[in-house]
Amino acid sequence: MTKDKKKLLSGDGLTFILVTALFFTACAGVLTDDRTASDGVRAGLDSCLGELLPSLFPFMFLSAFAAEYGISEQLGRLLSPVTRLLFYLPGEAGVTVLFSLVGGYPVGAVGIASLRKRGVITPSQAARMLCFCVNPGPAFLIATVGEDFFGDRRLGVLLFLSQTAASVVVGATLGFAARIKSRKKRADKPANQGKTGYTFAGIRRRDLASAFVSAAKSACTSAVSLCSLVVLFSAFSPLLMKALGVSRSTLPGVILGCILEVTDGTAAAAAMRLPIRAAALAAGWGGLCVHFQVYAASSHNGKTACPPLRFMCARAVTGGLSALLLRYAGEFFAPAAAVFSNIEHTAARPTALTFTSSAALLLSSVLFTLFIDEGGDRANKPEDHLRIWDPRL
Repeated sequence: MTKDKKKLLSGDGLTFILVTALFFTACAGVLTDDRTASDGVRAGLDSCLGELLPSLFPFMFLSAFAAEYGISEQLGRLLSPVTRLLFYLPGEAGVTVLFSLVGGYPVGAVGIASLRKRGVITPSQAARMLCFCVNPGPAFLIATVGEDFFGDRRLGVLLFLSQTAASVVVGATLGFAARIKSRKKRADKPANQGKTGYTFAGIRRRDLASAFVSAAKSACTSAVSLCSLVVLFSAFSPLLMKALGVSRSTLPGVILGCILEVTDGTAAAAAMRLPIRAAALAAGWGGLCVHFQVYAASSHNGKTACPPLRFMCARAVTGGLSALLLRYAGEFFAPAAAVFSNIEHTAARPTALTFTSSAALLLSSVLFTLFIDEGGDRANKPEDHLRIWDPRL
């Protein structure tokens, strides 16, 4: 076998062949069925402007501002005992862990990249954090998935609690394993990390104006990247389903939707009246769209913080554990559910006011990214029906 053939049959060569085949398939799909792609783009924009941006952007900004202004270091001193004991991480990483649990999928990845860039955590610690610091936020799980998709806000609360608990369990397990490993090697500590787990060299703080603008630019860049990926996946996912002969209203279509993009997948699961555990699996997995966002946000010097296979396994374990916890939570919490109603719950669409304000926010994000320098109605709820313990758990 020649050298060129060996390269072609290697992992990178097979990946290139697969991506090239998908590329020409996508080109053919856009040329022959542009209406499907256009509808997908509109749906992606509605999702970004009506749901994702309003809920994620504030946390993106706050996470970046905490790092820029030195707040994360101050809070890290308070969180250091818990962070080191539970996750075996430097104290300053505690703020990123906390924000990742309540801020949404990309927030944790952005914070990890910042910690790694400043030398607060090692590459191995960054890879470990990425396995449990990528989580859906409460606004998405409670308001969108629970209330809009499944028609019960309490289901969203249980979903959020199960996701949080699953992430903490995964993080604590990885921390325990890292502690055992470090006792054998004693070689997993950054040069600027003290014994108590935070930086002793003083608080690295920028002036308020610079920190504010820099955090806004960082949040805007992340928001534009997030929306771009969501729109692209919303445009090409229907084309892929058509090429495979899969309908979104069938179980294979729901599974494929969950694998690709979490918002579309959970909406399809709710439309098919699947148990909320299906949404837990999808939210824990996150979808390939979220995976790409995380890879891009957490990369450092052209390298991802965590190997893709390890990251995917961690996401699958988190989703499975969340579904398991949600199953047993149904024995203690019993949200009422209508069982003799044929009313279908559909996702709420953004109002004109929401769309306009969110579009203005996206436009400002683009302007920040391009011109600022570094230096310087709800789903209907059935009522008056026979109610029993919710079978959707």
